[in-house]
Amino acid sequence: MAVVACSLAHAQATTSDPDAERKADLVTAYKILVNEGILDSFGHVTVRSAKDPNIFFMPRAMPPALVSLDDILELRVSDSQPIDPKGRRVNGERYIHGEIYKARPDVMSVIHAHSQAVIPLSLTAIKMKPVICKPASCRRRRPHSKSAMPARTASAVARSPTARAAQHSPAACRPIRSH
Repeated sequence: MAVVACSLAHAQATTSDPDAERKADLVTAYKILVNEGILDSFGHVTVRSAKDPNIFFMPRAMPPALVSLDDILELRVSDSQPIDPKGRRVNGERYIHGEIYKARPDVMSVIHAHSQAVIPLSLTAIKMKPVICKPASCRRRRPHSKSAMPARTASAVARSPTARAAQHSPAACRPIRSH
């Protein structure tokens, strides 16, 4: 189902504008991640502009299941502020995404989820080790304070593709490789 949805969205983007295609893919990503239970009423996905690496796209503050093309806003990487909010409320956690894009110019997309299965683990002071994952992709992380969370999360993903913030949830990113 996810493959079909992705193919349909790509086929519907009949423009040669790479940013329009990225926005369409972003809407598709929300639909897939909600359908698969990865995003609930809180998680966020962003994508960097194909035309300007200093811009990223993120929906306005809203439930992920309802995201449409009209909801996508352009934000500056430098300060995570919208170029034109169009009178809409912007997502408060956009700073996590902006800081990751600043720290990692090779990253084209960021997913930040609020997994109910993981958040309780972020509330403990006990050091934890990954037990079900490939050791090469999971490394021990130090907890981050909430006040400095966006910059510290970006610093953590500068060294590794994932991070877990104290009293919060994971963020993940991977660079997109050209074919």
